[in-house]
Amino acid sequence: MEVAGVALRLGDVLLQRTPLSGAAVASDGAVTVLLDTLLSPELTSEGLAREFISLLQQARKAAELEVADRIVLRWDSADAQVQQSLAAFAAMISEDVLASTLVRDAALPGDAASGDLNGRSVRWMLAKA
Repeated sequence: MEVAGVALRLGDVLLQRTPLSGAAVASDGAVTVLLDTLLSPELTSEGLAREFISLLQQARKAAELEVADRIVLRWDSADAQVQQSLAAFAAMISEDVLASTLVRDAALPGDAASGDLNGRSVRWMLAKA
């Protein structure tokens, strides 16, 4: 190849791949893979719901519930994003933790369990249905 009257050879060229902001890049020979690492609001919301499911599964185990036991679940959070996420994914949460009842209850007593969903607080009480 010739550029501005100067002949360039393959050894004269340095190919460098730089990831875009919010992406991860890996190369191996002629193959390059780019992964979008930005979290959409939908993914963030689903992540909060899945974190809640994990907390509840641990709580079920601590309560020595049988695998097939249905539960009644009451929860609350002062965090608007947690409220929106748990409401949006209520069906998934109910199915995964076998909750026959899943309701937000702003009047949870002081002894309600509490946990952290990626830095956001949530409280809940569960009982065998």
